Amino acid sequence: MLDTLFHTVGDWSRAKDVDAALVGYASFVGLDEKSFKACLGDPQQTQSVKKEQQLAVDKYDVRGTPTFLINKKIVRGIQDIEEIEVLIREAQSRAN
Repeated sequence: MLDTLFHTVGDWSRAKDVDAALVGYASFVGLDEKSFKACLGDPQQTQSVKKEQQLAVDKYDVRGTPTFLINKKIVRGIQDIEEIEVLIREAQSRAN
């Protein structure tokens, strides 16, 4: 499911009914639709996600996506792959 969500984020994130889109993908990958809907509607699950989001803000200063942490350096926003490669190489050279 996670792979499917990453590959289709451009579709479901802009859907008029995101939950319905997610349920559709869950069914597509073979998850039980009733259980998936129950999970989506579970306030404890929502609270758990919110708690993890707050932890990302508090601990790593992640305020949105995409955000990358490369050797403790925060890189926000969409980056070209070449830019990310440069940052990774720089981090590797500092580690050596």
